[in-house]
Amino acid sequence: MKNWIAALVLGGTGFCGLQAQLVVRKTAVPLPVVEEFEYRFASAEDIVWLKQGEDYYGARFQIKGQNAEAIYTPTGDWIQTEQDISYLEMPDSARSYCRAHYPEHQAQKVQKVSTRRHGILYEITVQGGLKQVHMTFDMHGRLVDEQEQEPAMAEDSPAEGAGLKGKLNGLIKRKGE
Repeated sequence: MKNWIAALVLGGTGFCGLQAQLVVRKTAVPLPVVEEFEYRFASAEDIVWLKQGEDYYGARFQIKGQNAEAIYTPTGDWIQTEQDISYLEMPDSARSYCRAHYPEHQAQKVQKVSTRRHGILYEITVQGGLKQVHMTFDMHGRLVDEQEQEPAMAEDSPAEGAGLKGKLNGLIKRKGE
């Protein structure tokens, strides 16, 4: 499993949204990206196009009332989609884990991360008292990573371990120790 996680990070698909993003007009986005996006997300609304360097294009949008972000290469190859989901849309075993280990915590943010090469991951942030816990589960609801941090730290700036990319990088570091 950890080799799979390493491949995800090293493959460059462990995005936590596009970093250093630049909002661009649709006309500045390569046609293959626009065509693939419109095919895959035909019901998308409120689309904002983004660019990160020369390597990636993205779109932030609403689908069925939920926030989402899709990431593409300039040639139109879909990399991944992050979509806000409800707590109840997570796998049963992931919800059971959260209830058993954090019964006094409340879900703050839940996302489904779909990737072309590595399937689906679920991220959840729960808060209780003075602690926030970020967890990542695989498509079957098995815990991949879990990190606890102070809420003030989460609000000021993203922690090294926050988000999918940080969590997966943390797993790689632990494996190398």
